[in-house]
Amino acid sequence: MRYFEDFTPGETLRFGAYEVTAEEIAEYAHSYDPSVLTPGYPRSDGETGVASSWHVCAMMMNMMCDGFVLESASLGAPGIDTLEWLAPVKAGDVLSTSYEVLETRRSASRPGVGLVRFRYEVHDRTGEKKLACENWVMFAAREGAAS
Repeated sequence: MRYFEDFTPGETLRFGAYEVTAEEIAEYAHSYDPSVLTPGYPRSDGETGVASSWHVCAMMMNMMCDGFVLESASLGAPGIDTLEWLAPVKAGDVLSTSYEVLETRRSASRPGVGLVRFRYEVHDRTGEKKLACENWVMFAAREGAAS
């Protein structure tokens, strides 16, 4: 279990090997973001060739949970500071996610909580950057830690 104190600025971690399928792209688009099915949307492989940008965020979250969140004392995030969709994600892409810890600080109002600011990036297997974002995540501090 990783707590607030276990994250240090400059730390990096790479995780995930998420294979994107045409079926998954189509299912997500039909259920949550039909805009990618409209004429003129940049497609690479017919109707299901390009994933919704929001679907790519969901894929990243899946990799983050498997990679470290579920084995941490995460208390959630207050939002996302920046989010950039840099290149389309297509059926057949295999994605990985990485983070860098940018800074850490104790919560001024909740002494048992620390905040960690991350920069996340999603890449395909060739190294092309598909998505980048930054946000703060709240983590519980270890019991008995000084406030």
